[in-house]
Amino acid sequence: MDQEIIALNSDRINRYGFYFALSDLEKSIKDSFDMGLPMCIGHDLHRAYGWVVPFALYFEPHITRVLGKKFVATSVEEFRRFMKAHEHFLQSRYYEAWQPFQQPFIDLIGKQLSSSHMRVDIGCVSVYDPGILQKAFPDLLANKDGDGLLPLSVILSKFTYLGQGIFKDKESELAIFAHSYFRRSQSLFNNFHFHFLDELLALGDYPDISIKLCISEDIIGYSPSYHETMELEYHWGPKFTDDIDNIKVGLTRYECNDFERAYYGISRNEFYWKKDGNEVTFEMEELRDNPSPFETEETYHCRYLHSIYKVDVKRFVHFDGAIRTYNIETMLDRLDKTFLQFGRKALYKKLFRIDGLLPLHLWKLLTTHYLQGNPLIYEYFGLDQDKEIENMQPREISKVKELLPYSIEKEDGIRLLVSYHSPGEDREGRYIDCFDIMSNESETIECLENSIYEVKKSLQHVGEDLDIPKYIKMVKIDDRYWNIPSIMHAGPNTIQLLGRTVEAIRILFEAMVKAGKDKDVTFTLGCKINNRIIRVSSFGNILRQIEWMKENLPFPLEEDPFSEWANRQRTYIEQFQAKSDDPLITSIVQGDGVLFIKRKQIHLPYEFFEEQNEIKFRIKMPSDEDELYSLIQQQKVRPKLMSIIKEARWSDTDEDYYTSSRSKFIDNTKSTAVRIAITPLALYWSRD
Repeated sequence: MDQEIIALNSDRINRYGFYFALSDLEKSIKDSFDMGLPMCIGHDLHRAYGWVVPFALYFEPHITRVLGKKFVATSVEEFRRFMKAHEHFLQSRYYEAWQPFQQPFIDLIGKQLSSSHMRVDIGCVSVYDPGILQKAFPDLLANKDGDGLLPLSVILSKFTYLGQGIFKDKESELAIFAHSYFRRSQSLFNNFHFHFLDELLALGDYPDISIKLCISEDIIGYSPSYHETMELEYHWGPKFTDDIDNIKVGLTRYECNDFERAYYGISRNEFYWKKDGNEVTFEMEELRDNPSPFETEETYHCRYLHSIYKVDVKRFVHFDGAIRTYNIETMLDRLDKTFLQFGRKALYKKLFRIDGLLPLHLWKLLTTHYLQGNPLIYEYFGLDQDKEIENMQPREISKVKELLPYSIEKEDGIRLLVSYHSPGEDREGRYIDCFDIMSNESETIECLENSIYEVKKSLQHVGEDLDIPKYIKMVKIDDRYWNIPSIMHAGPNTIQLLGRTVEAIRILFEAMVKAGKDKDVTFTLGCKINNRIIRVSSFGNILRQIEWMKENLPFPLEEDPFSEWANRQRTYIEQFQAKSDDPLITSIVQGDGVLFIKRKQIHLPYEFFEEQNEIKFRIKMPSDEDELYSLIQQQKVRPKLMSIIKEARWSDTDEDYYTSSRSKFIDNTKSTAVRIAITPLALYWSRD
């Protein structure tokens, strides 16, 4: 399957004008990091295509993001597994939603339920049972007109509108719903297009407008469980011209491109304007490319609008919406014709009706919201420019950034990742729990940068130690980057273990700065909090890392204090200037919850050779790489050798560097050096 790290949310103000507090973002991860969530095209629960596991908060100056691991099926078997997991997810969600309300709800409605009723959670815990509305509220349906619509005034005389298509009975805790054809894909299991319903119901305050609405006769809910649904797929209102008087009459047809057909499930829209004296009539039909999922046979539910505009009063005096339904045979016939040629042969279900004096701007708003999830409405009303803004444009990256790891300057501060994981092995002490994996044509090895032994030696200087498995290969690359692996702390002495690790790393960093080392460093500290593994990973210039550590580490090991600590990190990082998502998230964040400087391997032809007991290399530069050659000449990029260390010894004592406690930085070792024997591994690009 394909895997990718993606940003799911952030604490910035979004296009709807609100934002999520950091505590809410953190809670969203805690609630789902162990199971994950289905990924659905356009929030349609019938169109699951993958899975996402929220797992981390990524802190940059002036923005904190929730990151997730996205998994997309690439085979039929993987897709089946996702669908099974999706079904289990929905069942679990419905079960958990029902538990607090099951007894009082069933006590209230149970005698009227059939044995085949279905329990769901669709804005509030509810039952789907054909004809249940007639049993629960027999007097209500007596007010239906010939189209099956109820006057809004009648509904609101008996019910209070809670929002998002749900009404509460004024005399009980029961709730009724707008018709399911107002939902995405006209399916019971999907959310309403609630922007439309909320705007429609708001028209009830206009004295010169009357509204009728179609209510579902098959669903009853329990109002104390009502909760608003949030969808962050951006849906915006209209900005198109007000010039109705001069609009071109006749039929216009707009086709979806291949991507739009696949994503939105729509093939085309047809718009028709007709003038007759003072009256202008508008009709529109959407032709779906996908059948509706909540049907036993292949059925196409197509949204339809009809409006009448009076030129003299410059108002719409009538506006209604409906669903035109086709089976497979009639749909094929319909696709070959315009709706003028096809006529009114489709099955027809009216959903709402507005009569009175409807201002043009409200008609525009309702038309756009009714057709939510249909990109052609924006194209028709001349919103191509706005529509193009929504398209993700590939980010241009310079040649230097294509070759080099994303560096971080001192003035950029630090980047921070707080990640959440299920409990792993039941082990105590201080140990490395994430290793680098390197592969070539013949083998795959677990390895670490050999400088990890400087962390071990620094810990030994403060009376502690670090377990480094003997089988792990040590690699060496002389550049400005250093990845310190995730160091886990577990057991009854976790607080003391973590505190000493922080002290040892800080002492080491200070000694390195004193020795003139200018490094960009990542390091990660792991602990268990409330049966979750939490990793805190930091990336920054070594001087900034020292400053941050002194002020912010060690972090607390209790849940609420840790959440408060995370919120303080957001404030701390805000002192630095925002730098346009630099580094790119995917260039630094790893799925195991660590920040990792990813060096770029050189893929040009090269060879290693030995000269005067030293390993050297020769690169063959292609003739079409003028830009690369220029960057090398300007010393903006440099090739660097990465090697496996076979042996390392102090030159003055011949003592094994790895088993000794002497440090190259903390101890006074100016008069000696570490001799190493290496095996060349690969070439990488670097800054210096």
